[in-house]
Amino acid sequence: AQAREAVAGPLESAGFTAVPDEPEDWPVWTRGGVTATVHQNPGRAAVVRVSYWVLDDEAS
Repeated sequence: AQAREAVAGPLESAGFTAVPDEPEDWPVWTRGGVTATVHQNPGRAAVVRVSYWVLDDEAS
């Protein structure tokens, strides 16, 4: 919960939207073709993964 709460504000301020119905321990935010996920194993550091891709319509 701490990792999720720590990144939610900055991601939402940057225009990301939380994806509904994702597991509480692995929340997902999206903005356009960018996806950010947060996962924290108990007793370990949080892992933030950000991935992006060019959508077919944008590549033209």
